[in-house]
Amino acid sequence: MTIILFGGQGSCGAGDRLQWLARREADPFGIAYLYSPNGECLSQRHWSMVLKPPEMRSQMKHNLFVIIVSVFVIILGTTGPSIEVATASELFESNVQTSRDPATRQARRIVRELRNELGPVEDQIRNVPFLTALEAGEVSIGQLQAFACEEFNIVSSDIRSNALLVSRLGASPGGTFFNGILDGEFMALQFIIDFGAALGLRESNLSQCEPRAGGQAFPAYVSSLAAFSNQADVAAAFLLNFPIFGENTGRMADALQVSPYNFSADDVAFFTFFATPVPGFEEQAIAVIAEGLRSGAKPRLIKRSARLLQAYELLFWLTVGVEAQEFPFSILESTGVEAQESLFSTLESTGVEAQESPSSTPESTSIFSFLALGSLGAISALKRKEK
Repeated sequence: MTIILFGGQGSCGAGDRLQWLARREADPFGIAYLYSPNGECLSQRHWSMVLKPPEMRSQMKHNLFVIIVSVFVIILGTTGPSIEVATASELFESNVQTSRDPATRQARRIVRELRNELGPVEDQIRNVPFLTALEAGEVSIGQLQAFACEEFNIVSSDIRSNALLVSRLGASPGGTFFNGILDGEFMALQFIIDFGAALGLRESNLSQCEPRAGGQAFPAYVSSLAAFSNQADVAAAFLLNFPIFGENTGRMADALQVSPYNFSADDVAFFTFFATPVPGFEEQAIAVIAEGLRSGAKPRLIKRSARLLQAYELLFWLTVGVEAQEFPFSILESTGVEAQESLFSTLESTGVEAQESPSSTPESTSIFSFLALGSLGAISALKRKEK
């Protein structure tokens, strides 16, 4: 062990050194401290000499190494992750945890900017008249049937779109992201069928009903993204859109389970499903955005995709809020020109209401005007053909 001697100062005489061997103590590192029996003298002494024979130094280093390794193992065993073989996908997703990756930093910055830029649109989505009326118990069963009709068609379309994304990107490191979304859409399809059944509609009724253009702009754009866009465009659009849709469906689930609706929890599973956050979803989406940036995705187009999808989300909620008393046309009876004329009149009135509403935006108003004009042209053409 190492021997440490104290030299005398002040009132401590040199003769006291002979007495230092009378008392010794060892610490855990194998160092022996030799003390004078005179406490007062000891307090005035300082380090004078350290004797370290080679064998003592070797023993001290060995003991110190053992202690450090033991502490490290204890800490790793209690707080560290288990040692497992990581898959390529796990390594890909773990990349977003480090700030050293330029693409990941850029992806996070884009998402932060999008949240700030799209905040006003999200506020409009939260405050659509449909949700206010539903929470006040003023939405009719017919209008809820119309909602089920729109969502049945949306989910059916989104299944095909997400299947296309899996076909394009399923083998890429971010493929699990799109696979997970596709699996969720299959679950959502059954949930909306169950909600339709609670409203008195069979699946055949839902598949035969005619949705409105304003309600289907969202899935139409998703299909475009799935076919032509970079994976970063799609992931950013989904990341920004899913939370606000889930927020609104969560409010619907709460409103539908109380008077005057009194649906069961199973009946409203569609709404609670989308209202439940997916653990790790944001990190996976950022990883996909980062991978897209590495492959040449343009930040301007990433932002455009998210902005447009959020605008179509707002259009959907404005559409299902049209005609609070009844469905604009009968699901089971109206067909052909009759249904189209009724649909056009609904869209036309919606365009006017959107202009008068203080919460509407010029963008949403122009979308309604465009849809109304398109419907008018189709109806006129159909009437000329019949004549």
